[in-house]
Amino acid sequence: MNTIFKVSSTGLLFLFALINITAIAQIKLPSLVGDNMVLQQKTEVHIWGQAAPGDKLSVTTGWMTTRLITVVPKDGKWKIKLPTIKAGGPYTITIAGNTDTVVIKQVMLGEVWLCSGQSNMEFTINMLGGWNHTYPTELDDLLKTGYPDLRLFTVKKDSSLVPLDSCKGKWLNATPENVGEFSATAYFFGRELSRKLGVPVGLISSSWGGSPAEAWTSDALIRKDSLLRSFTDAHNRSKYWPGTPGAIYNAMIHPLHLYGIRGAIWYQGETNRNDAALYPRLIGTMVAGWRKDFNRGDFPFYFVQIAPYSYKEPLSGALLREAQFKCLSIPNSGMAVTLDIAGDTTDIHPKNKQDVGKRLALLALAKTYGQIVDAYSGPVYSGMKAEGEFARLSFDHCEGGLKAGPKGLQGFQIAGADGVFYPAKAIIEGNTVLLSNPKVKGPVSARYAFTNTSEASLFNGTGLPASSFRTDK
Repeated sequence: MNTIFKVSSTGLLFLFALINITAIAQIKLPSLVGDNMVLQQKTEVHIWGQAAPGDKLSVTTGWMTTRLITVVPKDGKWKIKLPTIKAGGPYTITIAGNTDTVVIKQVMLGEVWLCSGQSNMEFTINMLGGWNHTYPTELDDLLKTGYPDLRLFTVKKDSSLVPLDSCKGKWLNATPENVGEFSATAYFFGRELSRKLGVPVGLISSSWGGSPAEAWTSDALIRKDSLLRSFTDAHNRSKYWPGTPGAIYNAMIHPLHLYGIRGAIWYQGETNRNDAALYPRLIGTMVAGWRKDFNRGDFPFYFVQIAPYSYKEPLSGALLREAQFKCLSIPNSGMAVTLDIAGDTTDIHPKNKQDVGKRLALLALAKTYGQIVDAYSGPVYSGMKAEGEFARLSFDHCEGGLKAGPKGLQGFQIAGADGVFYPAKAIIEGNTVLLSNPKVKGPVSARYAFTNTSEASLFNGTGLPASSFRTDK
């Protein structure tokens, strides 16, 4: 027998109002603030969310002896600053309102890094062939060590024409299954920090394969710059991802800006290979915008120089690597060179992400954490001097002396006043390289590894490669 209930219109309105009030009264947290998260140690960090306007929220943590109080403003969006102590955990955070209580569990205090870029940052271990096929030794290490204090958060791909307050994702432990679906570059970076620092490490991977740098940059900042305004025609747009300036920034960077981070690593550039002239200005603008958003001062920004690849446009890869070298003018930045890891120059996604992550970590360990490392950079060209029929190139960061690769010194060229470049015989003398060619009587210019597919042949004693470069303009 069916029972029919009759409800007056007034009763329905009351019921709907009650449901609405109940929904608003619940304390809602963004996905970034949740179980297993890592909060940046020894600073002030935000936690935030939504609740009923006027609700009085009480926040307590496992590392504080006092509680913090905030009243939810009229728009229902609340945030509160938490002071954090030295690395440790696990802790709980309890947020109690008038009618609702939320408990965040397994919270660690440690070091938090944002990991962003295009496919070479996005590509997971599974996408690169999987543990057993590509990284069997690294799987054994993970199974043996466990890295229980390494936590992973992947921002789900999204784009927007306006800045968003939230993103989708979840903090996960570093199990083989979870790491297999996480950025390989970011994991190997974080693993090295975990090993060397001995503190919890939180990695936020926010990447999108094929994406151009302008999509990661605030549209407002691009439009303010008369030189960068050309990017508003979205010439780098693809059917696979949005190339519109600011589209990815709005949905995958802006929602993170309240979260406390130590710094950022960046692996991108292939899509902007035809924008070499403007790339340093574009990246400088992007980084300045991020730093202002996160309000963490000039936090570290360490990036990867793209690897050799057979691009169809002549010299486009070499010119982009040169543009990336110029990005070192950004304060508190560093560059990891990858001229030696391509393996196959017809594959734009080198599988050796272990060395990429380690080189980024060397930058962080030396420049951010003040640790003593053998070296954090390969040889860096510092000057050229003509000596009769020879050209002498000088270098900084020659720790352990300059060394030739297994096939000897290759990829050097010199030119005279006519600007015609010839292959050069190269000899290491101390911290310099002496170049010569019988056809060049008075050397004026020199180049090293300045083609799309050039691979490294010059290293320092620690095994780090020199960047490609040219002395001519």
